[in-house]
Amino acid sequence: EGDAVVGNPNYLVSNIQGHADNLGEVPSYLIEGKSGLSTIQSILQGLALPAPLVTTGQAIAGYEDAGEVIGLSEPVSTPNGSIAFVATLQARDGAQRQSVWRKLVAGVEPRPLAIEGQQVPGASPGVTYRSFGAPTINMIGQVVFPAILNHGYGIDSRNDFAYFVGEPNRVVRRM
Repeated sequence: EGDAVVGNPNYLVSNIQGHADNLGEVPSYLIEGKSGLSTIQSILQGLALPAPLVTTGQAIAGYEDAGEVIGLSEPVSTPNGSIAFVATLQARDGAQRQSVWRKLVAGVEPRPLAIEGQQVPGASPGVTYRSFGAPTINMIGQVVFPAILNHGYGIDSRNDFAYFVGEPNRVVRRM
């Protein structure tokens, strides 16, 4: 704490969050940085030369309608550097949406697996993701995550809950 945030030298680290499970060969962790009244969050990977993977305020390449990242969860990772985390996105119109992200290996940018409001794979038309729980990564590299589903206007779906698996090729399917 107190060091400059990697990639954002005007911010000083005020909080670091990481599980012991994430501290394998390529550790990953969530940091918060402050500059005056402004706060940023960033997921970093590595210790000696930490690399920022995603930072609040960052636009999302290929997902222009999603806008930018405004919040991040503590990541889960594997010893080989695979990472999964939940990010909150804010669209240009101010709407906020949760999303589940993954990064497979070094040199590959993190990408969303599922975004709130997207059609659920294999479900009836109009069934979309509403919110997500914490993801995990299993022994064969699949990202497993829980989601609450939305069935559209007028249908009570508070208890419609399912687990999904994101394959290494980013194909998502219901478990």
